[in-house]
This record gives sequence, structure tokens and C-alpha cells, in this order.
Amino acid sequence: MKTLSLLVALLLIPLAAQAADPTVPHEHQGVLTQYTGTPPAIELSEKELARLEKGKMVMVPIQDSDQGGRGMAVQDVAAPPATVWKRIVSYDRYPDWVNYVQECEIYEKQGDRIKVRFVLKGLGFNIEYYIDHVFHPELGYMTWTLDYSRLSDFDEGGRRLAPPPPTCCGHHS
Repeated sequence: MKTLSLLVALLLIPLAAQAADPTVPHEHQGVLTQYTGTPPAIELSEKELARLEKGKMVMVPIQDSDQGGRGMAVQDVAAPPATVWKRIVSYDRYPDWVNYVQECEIYEKQGDRIKVRFVLKGLGFNIEYYIDHVFHPELGYMTWTLDYSRLSDFDEGGRRLAPPPPTCCGHHS
């Protein structure tokens, strides 16, 4: 699943040289302003809509005054939202679906929170990190950050995942 590979790649920016340790808290509780609530609406140009219609992903820059800018990836998936969300939270399958993911396991699940340990291995790298997901499929989004109660092999992360608005391309339920 190329989409999952992209999600994992987004989590790896920026990397820092430190040793992951689930018994030690992270050095800080977040540098970037965390996402909260439903994602902002985005406007796609005719060119971007045409790209989506061809099955391509669209990258949309989002200016963020205190962060200098962020981006959003938009891709049309021909499946009902429940099917997409089920795939996204099938963490035990990530080693089969995502390049370099060797281990992926839920270590805590409580209410709308899912905490997951990831281990990526490749030629010359071994990265371990802990992600705290806040999962709201009924509202159409998920956010995630590092689990700051554990030390990860990289310093920061915070992302949001949501389907594009139903009016985007006419393929959404």
C-alpha cells in the first residue's frame, strides 16, 4: 500500500540520533503545535481535481503562521470510509504492507486512543518509535503524535488523517 508507505515516510521527518526506550519519557512534550478537532476544509484547483480523477495523489501546502507551513496529501480511494479506516488501523498488517516496517504492535488501547510501537529496518538504519493516535472515524479523522511518555528514535511528529470532502471528486460515500 503506497499510501501507508507515504504515511510512514511522513512520520520520519525530522529524524534525530537517539536510542528509543519505552521506560524513559521523551525529552519534551511536543515542539510543533498539535492538531485538534476536525481538519480544515481545503480548496482544490481544477488541475488538482483532474489529477485525483487520474488516481494520482495531490500535495497541498498549508500555511501555518506559527509553524512556517505544513502540507496535506490528498488521494481518492475507491472504497467506503469504514473499509479505509479498518485498513488504516490494521497495525498488525503493516509489516506486510509497508516497506521497511519490520514490527508494528498496539501496546495500549483506551477509548479513542491507540498507542502503537513501530520498528523500521533497512539498509543501514533501525528506527523505533511510539505513536499516540486519537481515532475518530465517526467524525472522519485521526490525529497522531509521538507518545511523549516514551523515548522514540526521532524527535517530533504530529499528523492528521482525514478523507477529502465528499464533494471533491464524486467518489465518496
